Amino acid sequence: MGAKKKLVRWLQWFTVFALLFFVGFIIGWFARPTDTRHQTHEQKSDFLQEFLGEIHATNIRQYLWKLTRLPHLAGTEQNLRLAEQIQEDWLKFGLDSARLVWYDVLLSYPNTTRPNFICVVDQHGDEVIRSSLAEPVPEGYENVSEIVPPYNAFSAPGQPEGELVYVNYGRTEDFFKLQREIGVNCTGKILIARYGKIFRGNKVKNAILAGAKGLILYSDPADYCAEGVKPYPEGWNLPGGGAQRGNVLNLNGAGDPLTPGYPAKEYTYRLSLDKGVGLPKIPVHPIGYGDAFHLLKNMGGASLPPDWKGALNVSYRIGPGFIGDFAQNVYETFELVEHFYDPAFRRMEAVTRVRGGLAFRLADAAVLPLDCNEYALALSQHVVFAPSSHNKYAGESFPGIYDALFDIENAEQPEAAWSEVKRQISVAAFTVNAAADTLRPVA
Repeated sequence: MGAKKKLVRWLQWFTVFALLFFVGFIIGWFARPTDTRHQTHEQKSDFLQEFLGEIHATNIRQYLWKLTRLPHLAGTEQNLRLAEQIQEDWLKFGLDSARLVWYDVLLSYPNTTRPNFICVVDQHGDEVIRSSLAEPVPEGYENVSEIVPPYNAFSAPGQPEGELVYVNYGRTEDFFKLQREIGVNCTGKILIARYGKIFRGNKVKNAILAGAKGLILYSDPADYCAEGVKPYPEGWNLPGGGAQRGNVLNLNGAGDPLTPGYPAKEYTYRLSLDKGVGLPKIPVHPIGYGDAFHLLKNMGGASLPPDWKGALNVSYRIGPGFIGDFAQNVYETFELVEHFYDPAFRRMEAVTRVRGGLAFRLADAAVLPLDCNEYALALSQHVVFAPSSHNKYAGESFPGIYDALFDIENAEQPEAAWSEVKRQISVAAFTVNAAADTLRPVA
């Protein structure tokens, strides 16, 4: 009898709790927003439009002027000031945090008291030609101090002497033509190459492999001047005194030369300078085409293939040596953009809106909106693109196969060369199949 009363009481309490739960559920169901999903989408759209509405050409112009009005070479005091200013601006814009993270990286600076130059001496040792020590200062920048003189960062120090040889763009195929078809040996020579086609660091690498003592780089008008456009400041063409700066490392993604593959922090093991990764072993120096003209016009040797000739008014001979008895630029200014590249800053505004909108959508997405079907289609077409060992800038499809096939008809060991091609094809096939496996539906 007592057991029956307990069972009835338990059923009564259960009924009460079930009823309360049901009533609460009904109240909660009808109290919820009618279309939460649509409301959230509208809110996101409003936020995006508000974000894009903050992007204005006038703001871009203002910040470009502020960031470019003074030289700010990496590692200098002015560069630190800009970093601190950007950090301050980002915090004002509402970012939760913005930190300056310190790294102790290997940097390269020119000797401002003894700037680099190229000179030609006669048989008596008298100097006949000397390149400019600095670029002519653009109008409006006469009072700006610490303008960086022309130099190629991480060039090896030294004062090499030798005969001059013109090597076109300094590509692998250019050196093959010189050695195999024209019969010019670059060993012990100083080479002059024009910028363009491939990364400058690859030009240096090729010069070292050819046995050169040093390398001179210049920007030929054929590659850096548009027809009918005047030189800066009257137009946007590169002036004759402009010399392109830039590093000549061959890191292949290794990072800092002394801590390859690892962050350059205080706890990281460092290589000695002579064992640093990608550091060139020969001196390299850039000059303007105004100085290059005086070197090239006096060169002797064989005539050039037609596609090796630039746009200077010289004969473009290969060398080595001369006829007769004698061996980034400063004009990339705010005004260049304002007067010629993008006067109203509308192009920059459009690019900023596109990139900013994309970043906003990705940051706000619960799941990254990547279409696996498009990825699979790209794999099915066998398109894998990356830098090759011959050109860090442009890259090739399947660079391993490209490098293995490069100049294979002249391989000293054909069987071994073709074996490497087969190996690279096998690597590519494995990569494609492994990637395709990740796209198979989960059972």
